[in-house]
Amino acid sequence: MLSSNIFIRWVYLIRERALKIKEVPKEILEYLGNDSNLSSFKSVITCDLPNKQIYSFNGKVKIGQRKEVYLSTKQLLWRGATLSTTRWAIGVIVYAGMETKIMLNQGFI
Repeated sequence: MLSSNIFIRWVYLIRERALKIKEVPKEILEYLGNDSNLSSFKSVITCDLPNKQIYSFNGKVKIGQRKEVYLSTKQLLWRGATLSTTRWAIGVIVYAGMETKIMLNQGFI
């Protein structure tokens, strides 16, 4: 069964120990319907260019031919985040390597 929320722990940069909730947009859950549709899920994601603003993320995912769902930090998992109350999650990497917000804030670029 697909769930709409996960909890993460992220202490690398902001030193907070509280659990953060991350949400799957309801439109994506509705589109998927159940686990059997997951293997055929196709989409296109557009988002901000890599930047240092860890509290800012703007993107959208186009599902099917017409449906667009907007994304924010509520859906973004930062590098170094660990799942806390769930065993697994499915996601997409939008920033990798030296382009992650963590690396940009550490002055490596």
